[in-house]
Amino acid sequence: MGNQILPFFAQHKLAVAVGLLACSASLFSFAGSPTNDENAGPKSQLGKEDLYNILVAEFSIQRGNYPQALKYYLKQAKIQKNAYLAERATQLAMQQKHYVDMLEAALIWEKIAPNDEQPHFFTSLAYAFNMQPNAALEHMRKVLQLKGETDFTRLVNLIPQGSPSEDFFIHELQQAAAEYPHSYDVSLALALLYQRHNQEKLALEYSKKTITNAGDNATAIEFAIRIYNKYGKIDEAIAAYQQAIANNPDNLELRQRFAQYVIQFNLSLAEEQFEYLLSKQPDNDYALLNLSLIDLENGKLDAAEEKLLTLKKNGRRLSSANLYLGEVYRLQKQFDKALAAYTQVTDPDEVETAQEKSIAIYIELGKFDQADKLIETALANTQNNSHIEHIQVLHAFSLEKQGNVVEAYQLLSKLIDKNPDSFELRYSRAMLAEAKNEIGQMETDLRHIISLDPDNALALNALGYTLADKTTRYREALDLIEQAQKLVPDDPAILDSLGWVLFRMGRFTESVRYLKHSLSMLPDAEVAAHLGEALWMSGMKEMC
Repeated sequence: MGNQILPFFAQHKLAVAVGLLACSASLFSFAGSPTNDENAGPKSQLGKEDLYNILVAEFSIQRGNYPQALKYYLKQAKIQKNAYLAERATQLAMQQKHYVDMLEAALIWEKIAPNDEQPHFFTSLAYAFNMQPNAALEHMRKVLQLKGETDFTRLVNLIPQGSPSEDFFIHELQQAAAEYPHSYDVSLALALLYQRHNQEKLALEYSKKTITNAGDNATAIEFAIRIYNKYGKIDEAIAAYQQAIANNPDNLELRQRFAQYVIQFNLSLAEEQFEYLLSKQPDNDYALLNLSLIDLENGKLDAAEEKLLTLKKNGRRLSSANLYLGEVYRLQKQFDKALAAYTQVTDPDEVETAQEKSIAIYIELGKFDQADKLIETALANTQNNSHIEHIQVLHAFSLEKQGNVVEAYQLLSKLIDKNPDSFELRYSRAMLAEAKNEIGQMETDLRHIISLDPDNALALNALGYTLADKTTRYREALDLIEQAQKLVPDDPAILDSLGWVLFRMGRFTESVRYLKHSLSMLPDAEVAAHLGEALWMSGMKEMC
């Protein structure tokens, strides 16, 4: 996929004199030089007005007035029939999203330099931006013939889904794939098209070809991996990444993308890649931060703290380092240090998380005045609906902890009236209803969540456990908990629920097995109490 678009004029901050010298050199070279290109059109010598217009355009770029620069460059490109002027006008038009002007300039450029892949590339994009995908494809195929770097995947992404052009693209790209079997861009474009058409086998076939042909192109490999992921082929995706890394062991960008991908599935593989990156790039703060988060997830709090303090010492990613240091200290029950760390979080998105964590700590410590003050501050200073909802739930939790259960319930009910499909509000009210022994209301809220999200393991488990604990609907409870367990097989809370419903059904031996497994992962007093009862009823007097 193309990396050819370099909006140098948007970033260019050199002195005006340097720009004018470069401009003059290009202009004088074309004004007096012969050309063998019969399509270049009549040659024009630079008159005073022409030079004035070009200087105005160049000054406009230096001053950031790109619309005016485009106007003058396009005007002179039409008059002078010069590739330099046409290229500048094309780039400016694209940067300004003036796609009609971009197409006009690119066509001038292409006519002047028909054997140069660059003008064909930009003409292709211009046609695509002007909603003429078939013409865009024809010009990108010319780039392929000229052995330039193509971007068929961008063209595919610019076609509206369901467009008749999709079939034309598939036909043309199949021919291109036969002619240029090693083009990863052609393979990836076909994979994307077949994915759109829900042709899984072909989508995966061309994704595999993309990865094989992409060499060390991390971006192309990542796009192909997304298609594997789309079809749930996680193991194949991981294997493909690993093979790409084996073929390109020194490509650190590829390793980082793999680590980013696999961290959601396999912490040990992610950790291995981040450690390798850090060994090669000691200042890679992104790798160091992620390693600290893996330590945090694995319960290695001291190791996580050490890495986060290193980030702070080096003055890098300070906001994130403070946010996660707060989490380390919270888990260590060092609440004063946690609160101090949260006050040093500065990133706007992370500040909201820090506020929520701080409020939860104040509530846990019974410091309700501080919690209420921070709740008031947070609500007054945010427009983020998700953050507002989290804060309101914490407010209800604070009211409950202060014994104002009815008031907390009423607050959540008012919020649910405005947002009836909110998982967080429904779940929070369900837990309050359960505490009030209003099992019917609790079930209503949890079933509403499940109707919207049948794979919500948390709601399935909560409903199943409550039915097992508070009613005699054991078979129904077991079905719900087993659904949750299929979704999250090793969750200790779900294993506890499974053990408890089996206990209630009189299946004591099975109950003991699940409860032991749960307790081994979650040393919790309630789980231990459940296991004690199951052991007793199964005829075993001692835990073993």
